[in-house]
Amino acid sequence: MDEANDIVSGSIKSFAPDDFLRALGAALLAWQVVEDATFKLFRALLRNNDPSVSASIFFTPEVFGMKLKLVDNLARAVLRAQPELLSDWSTLRGAIETAAGHRNQMAHRGMGTGFDPQTGEMDLALMRSLYRPAAKAKKDHQMYNTPRLAQLHNEFGQLSFQIDGFRDRVDELN
Repeated sequence: MDEANDIVSGSIKSFAPDDFLRALGAALLAWQVVEDATFKLFRALLRNNDPSVSASIFFTPEVFGMKLKLVDNLARAVLRAQPELLSDWSTLRGAIETAAGHRNQMAHRGMGTGFDPQTGEMDLALMRSLYRPAAKAKKDHQMYNTPRLAQLHNEFGQLSFQIDGFRDRVDELN
């Protein structure tokens, strides 16, 4: 009986909603930096110094996936004579697509409580919908709890630096 009480009290003691909300907010803000870096890369590829022109094109699609498609199409056209840069872009685009998938999970999952079997702690977590089709649910097993959100915050930050570094290489072509 005491062991059961220890588990419950340990889980409740470790439950920190403010930490979860802070990690979620930080990750979402870090994602915005990724989107901003992607826009700046688009501008560099477009080779247009008027930000209103590049913004009017880049921000026409409302969904990030379509914006990334614009950048990808432009990169393939501009970098076609630069095989090394084109290869590096392909790798970077894959990383951006993966990160965008995580951002979408953060934006569209519901919030609930989850038990992390690795730490033995109860935490808030972003949960997939109970009504999600079974075929899609099989691929959807990641837990978006406080530690995972903090990790995504760091990954998004690193990704924005990678995009900026790639943009610097594109700028050298001009």
